[in-house]
Amino acid sequence: GTWARVYGISAMERSMTRSTFPWIHPAIAACIWAVAFGLLSLYWAAGGDLGISTLARTIQDAASEGDDAMRLTTALTGVLKIAAGLLALWTLRPVGGQRLQTIGLSLLWGCAILFALYGLLGFVEKLLMGFGAIGVPDGLGEDVVWWYVFLWEPIWILGGALYFMTAMLFGRALRADRAA
Repeated sequence: GTWARVYGISAMERSMTRSTFPWIHPAIAACIWAVAFGLLSLYWAAGGDLGISTLARTIQDAASEGDDAMRLTTALTGVLKIAAGLLALWTLRPVGGQRLQTIGLSLLWGCAILFALYGLLGFVEKLLMGFGAIGVPDGLGEDVVWWYVFLWEPIWILGGALYFMTAMLFGRALRADRAA
């Protein structure tokens, strides 16, 4: 139908595995990105320390001290990231009426803008810090600036790009479906 033609994926194609279908739909990639990132946050909230040394000094200190407020905040962000992943996945088989689908589209655009801007602004800021154009706050620490430039901020930018693509495709599919 119109939905499959415009959105670029049919029910049969959705059931195919990566090995038989040579690309991943942006919504699936966005879901994987968000759920993986969310699980990492939940791992840190549970006391895991893999990768902590690449984060800001204040985060490292809070993690080593077992700060309950930091753990709760980290767990909440993990849950929100996983919810964003489920939102992206929902676009492949949206349920609900027009109003719910419009709210879903608005949330997708919100995620896209939030993730992309957070990553882009952070990237520019950390790059300026890395080159000495602006000072590095004590809470961040000079030893992790380049981790943010080459790892953390690009991850946020990638998420923003995946959500932009998902929102564009979902919006196009909604318009076509409503016009049909």
